[in-house]
Amino acid sequence: MVNTTHSAQAQTILQLEPHVEKTLLKVRDHIHEICKRFTGRYVRIRTVSGEIYEGTIVGVDRRHLYLQVSSMAGDYGRAFSPPFFPPYYPGNVILPLVLFELLAISLLY
Repeated sequence: MVNTTHSAQAQTILQLEPHVEKTLLKVRDHIHEICKRFTGRYVRIRTVSGEIYEGTIVGVDRRHLYLQVSSMAGDYGRAFSPPFFPPYYPGNVILPLVLFELLAISLLY
């Protein structure tokens, strides 16, 4: 929500070029479609920060991929506790990952 009661002017400190914005939106849509196609599959994900996660894709929206991971596999302090996404298995949590942070997704069998 934007508060419009203040009369102070906003100073723009970052403005993407229109072609960059189009490219970012295209990349986001591409990642979103891939993630939707592989919902329910067990994957390994590498992020741009170098983190690696393994789990099952249980959901995806326009901003996040939701990965069901074993709570025994690591410290996932930012994870959701089920039953936000079915199926619920004791000991598993849902880790939200930002689509723009995903660098590689590999299917694991």
